[in-house]
Amino acid sequence: HKVLRHLREQEGHQRQRFNYRVTFLLLFMGALLGWLGWINVRNITLAGEANVVARQHGENAAAAGELAGRVRLSIEAAKDNVETIAKDESHKLRDAMRGVLELQEWIDLRRYRATAAEAARRLRELESRSAQGLARARDDAREKATAAVAAQDALVATGAWMHLIHVLVSRSDEVVRETRIAANGQRSMLPLPIYSWALADADGYLLVRTPDDPGVVGKNFRYRDWFHGMGTTDRNYMGRPILDTHVSDPFVSKAYEHLSMIGISTPIRDTDGNTIGVLLGTLPLDEYLGRQHATKAAPGGGRSLPHVYPVIINDRDQIVVHPDNPLFRSNEDPPMPGRYPQVELLRGAIPRGEGAINWFDPILGQEQIVGICPIDVPTAAKPWLALVQTSRMDLVRPLRDVQRGLQELRLTAFMMLALGVVLILAAMLVGRLKASMLAKAANMGDVAMGARR
Repeated sequence: HKVLRHLREQEGHQRQRFNYRVTFLLLFMGALLGWLGWINVRNITLAGEANVVARQHGENAAAAGELAGRVRLSIEAAKDNVETIAKDESHKLRDAMRGVLELQEWIDLRRYRATAAEAARRLRELESRSAQGLARARDDAREKATAAVAAQDALVATGAWMHLIHVLVSRSDEVVRETRIAANGQRSMLPLPIYSWALADADGYLLVRTPDDPGVVGKNFRYRDWFHGMGTTDRNYMGRPILDTHVSDPFVSKAYEHLSMIGISTPIRDTDGNTIGVLLGTLPLDEYLGRQHATKAAPGGGRSLPHVYPVIINDRDQIVVHPDNPLFRSNEDPPMPGRYPQVELLRGAIPRGEGAINWFDPILGQEQIVGICPIDVPTAAKPWLALVQTSRMDLVRPLRDVQRGLQELRLTAFMMLALGVVLILAAMLVGRLKASMLAKAANMGDVAMGARR
């Protein structure tokens, strides 16, 4: 009986070990297949990511070319319109302008605006240095500003001023309409329209602005780059009027819209060739282009597609258009346009024939897929740059989510394999302990039976 029981126990142990080995082998094969499947799917997702990025390179390069053409066409059309109005052989605008310049109301407004600006400057100095005399300076500044507003109201009520704004509006509408008619017949795209017109005298005082904003009439803009063409300066710079058509640095309008703009300006001359004023047309490229490149919704109302947005850099490496334009964050008065860091690296990609590159945007702090195309702008010292950027992370996020899910699945599979191995080892250990205890009990039973005999 003892021998038979021992044989049965050995047979049970062998069967148990065989079951453990089969279970472990199945777990190992499942883990191996899972590992191979994960590697295969990972390679597929990596290849898919490379294909998506390559396709986006091509799309952004094409979009940058289209953007460059639109901006070049818009600036050229604006330049033609401004020059056509300023150099009109009928001299309607020049004659209407001279009528306002001779008004006593215009002379009074200039004087009151100058005294109001000086009073405001003194008030700012006192506020930054000491409180002594602050109340008197505040009252003086308020009194001067009120007098300037009264003088401005007197000017805009005159027939000469009304005639000037009528001539500017009618002439600009006529020229823009002619440009759009010509563009419809010759070009595949229309130029962006001039947003506002302004006319300043030879000392930088603004005569008229359309859309109408009386709040800026009579103010001095002699410090603006569109007036003197010497680059963005502080408010104390007293520049002389430009001598030829000029495309300005980006600036924030002092009118009620407070848009970021570039100005296309040209001088207005009398019969003797002397500059008597400057005509300005503005293009708020940041508003026009930024509004057209919002986040696109996926078909069927699904997940939104990645951001695709334009960036425009001028010949002075200043940011004209950007989703996070530093011009709006400047604490200076007037706000200084931000310069694009490491822009020469982008310019260097053009001679190599690279239509798109991977690029780290230092302003957004993100890796971007950037399409690049130069813009030949009239009067520019070197080409502007048109960039169309897409966040690489937004683009590949769906594939990265798949990879992350597969990684979690792989970890789960290995945890299950480890748990199965632990359970098998525990079961083997418990079986051995149980067998050992049963053997000891059987031996003790045999000894007791022998003793009774």
